[in-house]
Amino acid sequence: MPNPKSAPILLCKLADLQPTGAFNAILTHRDKDLDLIITMDPDGTVHGYHNVCPHIQTPLETFPHEFLDRNDPSLIVCSTHGARFRLSDGKCLSGPCFGQSLSPVTVTKRQGEIFLLPD
Repeated sequence: MPNPKSAPILLCKLADLQPTGAFNAILTHRDKDLDLIITMDPDGTVHGYHNVCPHIQTPLETFPHEFLDRNDPSLIVCSTHGARFRLSDGKCLSGPCFGQSLSPVTVTKRQGEIFLLPD
């Protein structure tokens, strides 16, 4: 994954979140992909998670950038088995991985863009 001493990595622009409320960013480093979900709360707080359901380790979306529950956009939905995760902290509130959480990544928002902060 990214070098801990490296600079923040641009993931997307804030405008990229507008169509669906989420964005799927895929970074390649040393021939490995880092598949991420980027979202933002109504208050403007950005969140990043690995795009992997803790239930059976599959990507969460069926269609590009479609992660949020259409009836409750404060929830991320796994399209495989319907697990629902709280947007603010990635905790599973219902479904086969109840009580587990998505794996977070540290992201920040600057001047209309969202960056991954290397750990």
